[in-house]
Amino acid sequence: MSGLIPLTIIKGAGFEHIPLPTGENATVADFHTTLTQTPSSNPTPITSGFYKIVAGPARSASYTFEEAKYVLQGQIDILDEATGITHHLVPGDYAFFPVGSQVQVCLPYRFF
Repeated sequence: MSGLIPLTIIKGAGFEHIPLPTGENATVADFHTTLTQTPSSNPTPITSGFYKIVAGPARSASYTFEEAKYVLQGQIDILDEATGITHHLVPGDYAFFPVGSQVQVCLPYRFF
């Protein structure tokens, strides 16, 4: 079976176990980066991971890379600075951030 490329499997890569740094309300837990193998383009990095946020101040982000977020639990508010629209995402929602995006991300509510 020459020419076939093996899968990458990471067991136990659960979002539930991401610790927050002291004094921070959000963190990224990237667990795998690889170069794309698409024949029609130059190899570019693609990273997989989780993003965890708890209630606290908004966090600004300017994207020099593409990113996607899929909400697993809770709610997250994302202000798209290009449109001024705040998107309220809940479990099952997906957001894509193209290069050049500028956003503010927050979880405005504390759950008890």
